[in-house]
Amino acid sequence: MTLFTTSTADVDEGTFPSPNGFYNKGWGRYVPIAFPLLVSFISMYSVQKKSREEMTQLIKLDVLTFNTKRNPLFFDFDAKRPTFKTGNEREEWLENFKRELRIKEIFERSGFKYPRTIEEGIDLLIAFGIVVEVGGRLDVVIDPFPDPSDVLQLDRDELRVLERVRIGWGER
Repeated sequence: MTLFTTSTADVDEGTFPSPNGFYNKGWGRYVPIAFPLLVSFISMYSVQKKSREEMTQLIKLDVLTFNTKRNPLFFDFDAKRPTFKTGNEREEWLENFKRELRIKEIFERSGFKYPRTIEEGIDLLIAFGIVVEVGGRLDVVIDPFPDPSDVLQLDRDELRVLERVRIGWGER
């Protein structure tokens, strides 16, 4: 298994690296909107040899600017719907809500819970095989990168969409 820290990837300080497999395999369509960001932060901090605990605390600080009312990192499906100043803000939130609800349904069908916290998001990335924990540190898998259809129970339509996504990325 090739991990991010053992690959030949050059990472500039402060950049947000992500493995190609995350997008090539179609994961972006089947995970919460926060996951690409989490994977990038884990990649960045793995190179810096941060422990899982240090990484988690740093990620919590880093994502604060990304966590907005219109685009929360993780949706609380039981919470009261927020109010917005404009119709555009409301529409953006509603689109994101629908997307995350679809993902929540896929997770539940597959035996997973939709995450509510950074820690739960990291645990899911580990369960999916995208991230591994080695010696108290997190690292991102580069090769072989897991396939969503091996981890999630996708229906026929979702599998067709996944195939179209892969073809678009040149992956088969």
